[in-house]
Amino acid sequence: MTPGEDVRSEERVFLDPLDPDDALLIDFDENGVPIPAVDGWHAERVLKTRDLLHLDAIRMVEARQSVWRECEELVLLIATSLEVPSGEYRPRDREAAQRALALLHAKLRPDAPLSAVAQAYVLKCPHRWARRVILHPLSQIGVAWGAEGSRVLAAPQARADVIWAPPSAPRSGDPEVCEAVPTNDAWVGHEIGPTCD
Repeated sequence: MTPGEDVRSEERVFLDPLDPDDALLIDFDENGVPIPAVDGWHAERVLKTRDLLHLDAIRMVEARQSVWRECEELVLLIATSLEVPSGEYRPRDREAAQRALALLHAKLRPDAPLSAVAQAYVLKCPHRWARRVILHPLSQIGVAWGAEGSRVLAAPQARADVIWAPPSAPRSGDPEVCEAVPTNDAWVGHEIGPTCD
């Protein structure tokens, strides 16, 4: 780059964590190591960012491995509960699957720690149903703060008109509110849908 040259013509080498397009370029393997999700120039960017910013440092890798294993265990528990033979199925199987699924949703939320690792695991999971969990509304909402400091789960920007709130939250003026229950320090809505009927 020379003096006077337009900086917009400069090609970035490091990935920008605030650029949603750059976030698509990086993936994680089962060992917790960041890997390119693409080939070519952008793969080089991922590798240079990983190497120069030490994204493969032991503590970071171990934290990612832990999230990967937790997701693996949750999916196994859900699969075991969902795939019970028809003659042996009991309501507790569904309840066990729902509890584990709520925990998996919490790991996949954009504001969850290392959620990109949880997403990488689910996308590589051999169970088809598990790969679809990312599309579920409870995997896409983030924590927000409501009136008087109450915690609510708000839908992403595209669905900002839907808010899942604890039953004690004020309801007047809210466009749509769903009843929710506390699960592992997170609020998980019971009813999901465009109107939360």
